[in-house]
Amino acid sequence: MDICIHIQTHLPHFKYANKLICSFLELTNIITLKIPIFIIIDNNELINNFKMNYNYDYNLIYFLNIEEIINNFTLEFKEKKKDLFKKNIDIKWGAGGHRNYVAVKRTYSILELERLGYNYVWCLDSESLILKNTNIETIINFNIEKPLLTVGKNKNGIKYKQIIEKLFNYKYNNYDEISVRMNDFWFIHTKKYKHMIQLLFDIHKQPISYFMNGSEQSVYEYYLYSLYLKNKDDINLIIIEGDLHDNNLFNQIIKSNINTDLDVFCQNINNKYFNYIQSYRGDYYKECLKSNKGKEMIQKLNINIAVSNYTGM
Repeated sequence: MDICIHIQTHLPHFKYANKLICSFLELTNIITLKIPIFIIIDNNELINNFKMNYNYDYNLIYFLNIEEIINNFTLEFKEKKKDLFKKNIDIKWGAGGHRNYVAVKRTYSILELERLGYNYVWCLDSESLILKNTNIETIINFNIEKPLLTVGKNKNGIKYKQIIEKLFNYKYNNYDEISVRMNDFWFIHTKKYKHMIQLLFDIHKQPISYFMNGSEQSVYEYYLYSLYLKNKDDINLIIIEGDLHDNNLFNQIIKSNINTDLDVFCQNINNKYFNYIQSYRGDYYKECLKSNKGKEMIQKLNINIAVSNYTGM
């Protein structure tokens, strides 16, 4: 099978990555499916540290040394790890700081896994966790035929005009009705990701750390939407009426005085969205559990996996 699990981590989060791996092995059918897990770590010293502290009864767990990959990867525009971000495009998006390195690290590791023959890479932050018994084959089957892209239809969601106009040189009016970053479910079609990086090379004539100056997820989502605009059959597009980012849509329902039929709402959004991914961002999931109405909603939603910001929060 040309799919793998991608878990990116660093020393302070090794314990969270270990919990995530154990939850995969204990609560999913990953062993039966023989899907490899790749752990992406900065250098050999830290890889050895992880190996000394954590062991698994599963022989399909591998490590990627990101320093080695960056320093040796054959690309049109190369760079060394020590030289990352010495020159940057004059736009920013997302959290910035260390998060920019996370984006570059994930980009190089996705390209490396594509080079190794993996067409599909399911990326999870190390603070993610499998919450319930889950048949991950159903998630995989929903997502391998063509990329799944979820966007919001709203006025106030995440809209990065600077990515559209200055990174891709697209016209913003083709994108102004959608918002991105609805969730942290990252199921990457590696060849499309590689084509996106080549497009950015063609535009900017600079290495990856020059233009990947914020969340790579936002960049990839806008790229997929550009493919959708060219050919609607290439992308499985899901449009959410509202904004899931920051748990906004669910918070509106939880805090509203209007009597929403939760059974109908949850059934509709399950059929439209959650049945395909069974995942929701960890901190949003926890936020829902703070109220009785939120707990009732979570019980009705098809969410088995907390992705990002769960175990470390």
